[in-house]
Amino acid sequence: MSGRDDSRPPASSAPGLPASPSPTSDGHEVWVFTTAALRSVLGDPAAAARLRTGNVFELVTSRLWRAPGITTVPTQAFTSSESLVQAVDGGRLLTGVRAVLFDPEAWPFTPTSDQSDPAAAAARAEVAAHAHGLYLIVSPALSLVTARTPATTGPRWQSFLSLGLAGAVASHADAIDLQAQSLIRDPGAYRSFVTEAAAQARAANPGVVVLAGISTNPTGAPLTPGDVQASMRTVRSVVSGWWMNIPAPGPKCPGCSPRRADYAVAALADPSTRAGR
Repeated sequence: MSGRDDSRPPASSAPGLPASPSPTSDGHEVWVFTTAALRSVLGDPAAAARLRTGNVFELVTSRLWRAPGITTVPTQAFTSSESLVQAVDGGRLLTGVRAVLFDPEAWPFTPTSDQSDPAAAAARAEVAAHAHGLYLIVSPALSLVTARTPATTGPRWQSFLSLGLAGAVASHADAIDLQAQSLIRDPGAYRSFVTEAAAQARAANPGVVVLAGISTNPTGAPLTPGDVQASMRTVRSVVSGWWMNIPAPGPKCPGCSPRRADYAVAALADPSTRAGR
C-alpha cells in the first residue's frame, strides 16, 4: 500500500509488541498506519484518544522518525519475501522493530515469484519472522489475481475469493490485512469481499487477526468522508481493525489524489466505525 512522507521530524518512544500472540486479546482495535499518516491525525483530540486505546502498528522508515505522544509497535514493511528474509535473518531491521509486514502486489516492487505464489512467499516470511520473535502481518493485494490468472475477467475481488488467497496467506500470518480500499466507493462490494475473505482466513487459521484496508483517497474519483465511514460500518463486526491509508501521489500510488487526513480524522471521530470483532 502507498503513503510516504520524506520529512524527518524528531523521534518518540515506541515500545514493543506485547508478549501475547494476538494483539487483540484485550479486545482493543488494531491499526496499521505509516508514520506520516499517523502524525497527520494525532493533532485531533478525538482521533488521538481512539488510537491510544488501541494497538497501533506503525510502519517506520527510520529509527529516528516515530509519531509522538502514542505507544506503537514499530513495524517494518517489505514488498518482497526475499528482502524481508534477508533483513530479518541478517540483523538489518531498523532498531526497535518488533513486527514485519509483507505487502505482495502485482507491481514492480514485488518479484514475480512472490506474485504467482503469495502463500509460499508468506511461508518464507513466517519462518524468518517467527525464528526471531517477530509478529508477521501479510497484506495481499487484489491485483495478485492478475499474476495467478492473467486472463481473468470480472471484478478482481471475486477472483481473489475464488482463488482462496485469503486462506492460503492467512495460514502463514499472525494477522492478515485485506486490501479492500479500492472498493470503498461500493459499500456492498466492500462488505461482501471483506466478510467472505475474513471467513476464509479464519477457516485456515482460527487465530489470525483480520484487518481491512481503508483509504482516504484511493485511485479514481474523489471520495467523501461519508464513503470511508460507510464502508467501515459494513464490516466493523467482522474485523479486528484497519489499515488506514492516507496516501500521497507517488511511485506506489500514481493515481492517488492529494492526501486527505481530514477524512481519516472524521472516521476516527465516528464511534459507529469502531471494529468490534
